[in-house]
Amino acid sequence: MQTRSRLISSGKTIAWAILASAVGLITLQGCDAEMRSREATRQGRAGTTFDNAQEAPMLATAMAPAAQAAGGAEAKAAPAPKAIANRKIIYDAQVELVTEDLNKLEAGLLQIVGSQGAYVADSDRSGTAGATRHGTWKIRVPVDAYDALVRGVVGLGELVSNKTQSQDVSAEYYDLDARTAAKKVEEARLLKHLSDSTGRLDEILAVERELSRVRSEIEQMQGRLAVLSNLTSLATVTVSASEIKGYVPPQAPTLGQKVARTFAGSVDSLRTLGEAVLLAVVALTPWIPLIIPAAVLILVAVRRAIRRIIAYLAATANNPPRTV
Repeated sequence: MQTRSRLISSGKTIAWAILASAVGLITLQGCDAEMRSREATRQGRAGTTFDNAQEAPMLATAMAPAAQAAGGAEAKAAPAPKAIANRKIIYDAQVELVTEDLNKLEAGLLQIVGSQGAYVADSDRSGTAGATRHGTWKIRVPVDAYDALVRGVVGLGELVSNKTQSQDVSAEYYDLDARTAAKKVEEARLLKHLSDSTGRLDEILAVERELSRVRSEIEQMQGRLAVLSNLTSLATVTVSASEIKGYVPPQAPTLGQKVARTFAGSVDSLRTLGEAVLLAVVALTPWIPLIIPAAVLILVAVRRAIRRIIAYLAATANNPPRTV
């Protein structure tokens, strides 16, 4: 029994020792892993700091010219507006509205046009009493006020459609500008050659023909440049409006006015008829020498036919047919 108790006690001691050893190994591994993690983190931070330290001089070097030329951070955004300002874009908008009162809409439209420094290039209004009135206005507005004017116009009535479009003609504009400059240089060279020329007459005439051709091309390109400049400096907004209900005049015509208008209309009709009859008589006058004899012959033939018919009817009445 004592031997058995000793064996059990020794087994428990060995088990506790094994358990303690396992716990110690696990603890050591955890500490080692934590130390490695801290070391890696420290090295990573150091590496990042080093990389940023290497990038900082490069960024400073790249940004230094812009900062010196523009005068700090506020000047960095300056090239963007400059690039947009150099572009040549044609803006166009078509706005369609319906309104209760066309006169009120037109007054509001003209007020907006004046406030935005624009002008009405063309306008057209149509409509009669009892019918729907329509109006169309073509407005030219500076590009800077284009968006504000469109927003103001849209608020004047009930919007039916609002179509806006733009066309970038920068490439065409600057290409024409460069070609015009090159042609002017060519023109100056031809003028100098013509002034210094002492050659034959045919050579001088050939130079003059070439000079005329170059000047014609310059005028064409300058005309196109002027058109593009006008289209890109002023946007076009076309406004169309219609009244929701039929237009009624502010004062309806009285009975006297209706009578006077009816009488005047009848007189005009009578005058028109008289003029038509007079013109018909004038037109038939050259035919009278032919018409009268023909009319006489027709009249004689008709009378003879009537007399024969009357005589036949009288004879039939006096001598009725006998019945068998």
